[in-house]
Amino acid sequence: MARRNVLLIGWRPEAIAALARHGAEVTCVLATRDDTAQRPLLLDDAHTVLVQDPTSAEETLAGLERCGLSVTDFDVVCSQHEYTLVNSSVIGGSRSCTTPRAALALRDKDLQKRRIRDAGLPAAAARTIVHTDQLREVPHTRGVIKPLADSGTRGVLSWRNAAERAAVADLLESAGAQGPCLTEEWVDGAELHIDGVVRDGQVLFVSVGRYLQNVLSIRDGGIVATVMEHPRHRAGLYERAHAFAERAMKALEHHDGVFHMEVFEQPDRLVFGECGGRIPGGSFDEMIRRQHGVDLHDEWARSVLGLAPAVAPEPDERWFGDVFLATDAGRLRDFPDEAEVAERDGVEHVALTARVGALAAEASEVSNKHAGTAVVAGRDAEQTAQRIQELASWFAARTVVAAARRQSAPDPVAPDALTHISAPAGVAPSDGYTHVVTGPGRVAAVAGQMPFDEKGAFVGTGDPAAQARQVFRNMRGCLAAAGLTFDDVIKLTYYVTDIAHVPHILAVRDEFVSTERPPASTVVQVVALYRPDLLLEVDALALVPEA
Repeated sequence: MARRNVLLIGWRPEAIAALARHGAEVTCVLATRDDTAQRPLLLDDAHTVLVQDPTSAEETLAGLERCGLSVTDFDVVCSQHEYTLVNSSVIGGSRSCTTPRAALALRDKDLQKRRIRDAGLPAAAARTIVHTDQLREVPHTRGVIKPLADSGTRGVLSWRNAAERAAVADLLESAGAQGPCLTEEWVDGAELHIDGVVRDGQVLFVSVGRYLQNVLSIRDGGIVATVMEHPRHRAGLYERAHAFAERAMKALEHHDGVFHMEVFEQPDRLVFGECGGRIPGGSFDEMIRRQHGVDLHDEWARSVLGLAPAVAPEPDERWFGDVFLATDAGRLRDFPDEAEVAERDGVEHVALTARVGALAAEASEVSNKHAGTAVVAGRDAEQTAQRIQELASWFAARTVVAAARRQSAPDPVAPDALTHISAPAGVAPSDGYTHVVTGPGRVAAVAGQMPFDEKGAFVGTGDPAAQARQVFRNMRGCLAAAGLTFDDVIKLTYYVTDIAHVPHILAVRDEFVSTERPPASTVVQVVALYRPDLLLEVDALALVPEA
């Protein structure tokens, strides 16, 4: 097969990698904000088109022309991003993987429900309103109001009685909210997600997951988490889900690609919630790969390139689940790293996206705002769910945000309040450390930390990297007790029994400190430490502002 030139609208690293594995040459239209942090991972300058808004056809076409490109230079125009799906279908025309009509049905919640109901499938009664004061006239005693084309629970509000409905209307009016938006009756039942592959109008594969709590329960402090229903133990449910998905894909005219559909399970039927023509969020893709042996990214790329599907499910004996690791809202000062999360019972995969110093959103408002996700396995649904709940609770308890710090604790020094001087006059520039770090405040001294875990057990016999990781975890805990993080550290001193261990120690250090603004440091080789199996000890100085 000849090499295919693909225009991908919307930044999706996994999509680029999947297309490249099949020999495609990919050019990506991406937002300027995504350029600096992410683009170098997969594409060079010649294969990127930067625009402010890749959902805009005008900006996409102008961006292509500025780069000396045209849609006709590509064999395929596609998107794996929910928000750019319609744009790719319009821009691509006959080169697109879908039509504008089908793309709209996968985005607009009102249009898709109309098609679903026309096909005879159960769906909530719904009404589109243009002005928020019309909400008072909606007949549903229990219901929700939501944007027509957003994702997750962003902008979704619910009510349980007429008084709450009126309060929601007042809230929207006072906020100056504008329609159109969709109002729906409340649907009872457990919330499921059906993910799958469709080719030539036939659903070839479905995966069924059950949310531990309906997603809107985050409003009451719930978590976003799911456990896969095992196909060998839930054969009847899988048959119902496959038949439902087949009818839904035909109604939505989604003939080729992947899908993520939310439904509600009632005793005698499934009720349609909403559907996207995309890979599911979080680590659902990894959870499905481990549970079923199916790579949704690969199947999506095959559909884009016109290759035969390769889906051949081989279910694992275990039960898998996924959890969004949420935090309180506020400035993130500290949270467990990926290695720590991976050590928890049943954790098979971890992807943390948050960083220290970032502002965490209110997780109870938006379901897809989180510090990261994890895939968890167990011997059955009950054990998997228990491990997920324990992991979510542990992660939240171990996370420190500025708003949660006790009042007596001082505010940490803002990173830009410290001055890092890497090349003082007459001194060779430093590499991997800073010659001088200065700033306002009081000095906090952290005693030499050694590789003992929270129970006092020694960690990493003979392994300098393992010992260093435990040392820096302990250091992080000490700093957090003073309301500080590694951003506030001005000096680290390393005591090592063998200077050859230093590269291993510094590689671990870089997981904890900013490599762009590292602290000052000193390395000292010593004859011995507190115990003969100790390979290192590290102490620190940090700055705390005056109260």
